[in-house]
Amino acid sequence: MKKVKTANNDEIRRVQATLFIDEPFKESIEKIRRKYNPEQYSLIGCHITLLRDDELTDIENVTKNLSELNEYMLEINFGNLRRSDDGKGVLIEGKGSNHSFHSLREKLLANTGINNISILHPHITLIHPRNGNCTDEIFEKLKKQKLPSKIAFKTVSIIEQLNGGKWNIVNQFNLK
Repeated sequence: MKKVKTANNDEIRRVQATLFIDEPFKESIEKIRRKYNPEQYSLIGCHITLLRDDELTDIENVTKNLSELNEYMLEINFGNLRRSDDGKGVLIEGKGSNHSFHSLREKLLANTGINNISILHPHITLIHPRNGNCTDEIFEKLKKQKLPSKIAFKTVSIIEQLNGGKWNIVNQFNLK
């Protein structure tokens, strides 16, 4: 998180590169999030984080790298539901190597000064442990839902959040 000076006060600004989930999977995932994690649902749409805020210290080079990409789309494979953070959260885990996801992260972080790129496993958060709480009963219900096994993405969004509020799209880049 980065504090930025404004006319009134210091604001906490977070910036991420994100892959928003579109139809045909968006509505079924959002239905789950709306019911079991309404607070997170109101802050941000269903997505996969591509670059976290601590990786976006050089947004100019990341933006340049995005504008020069030659990828046509990114496909991510998904596996099982998994509980996270002592069972409070629930996510759909990425399955397999998801090499194209990791490769895209490396391309976006090229020439940004980040030499040791951390491994970020792609996942879709259904219940965020920060503001939701999964019970055994809820988890059993979620396991019965039809969830995607593969999703194709054609757009990378740069998003920002101020002071813990709603995330907003700052810029979008279509994969060619």
